[in-house]
Amino acid sequence: MMTDRFNRIKRAVNLENQDRIPVVLEYSSFASNITRTPICEFIGSPAKATEIMIQAYKMIGEADAINYGSFFPYGLNSDTR
Repeated sequence: MMTDRFNRIKRAVNLENQDRIPVVLEYSSFASNITRTPICEFIGSPAKATEIMIQAYKMIGEADAINYGSFFPYGLNSDTR
């Protein structure tokens, strides 16, 4: 199944014919929204965000890939001191 999904995306990138257009879910705020999780909870914990994204994936069903919207609070800091 994983190979089918990967090949579908690969064929789309190469502009080849295929069975259907691949579905790639963008998960930043989508997962938070569909699970009715406040965005502050979603971005406040990488572990919680991962849990919510898995829950949202199961709610949606078959997708070919996800654009993993992870949040690492320390990586958001622009202070370079």
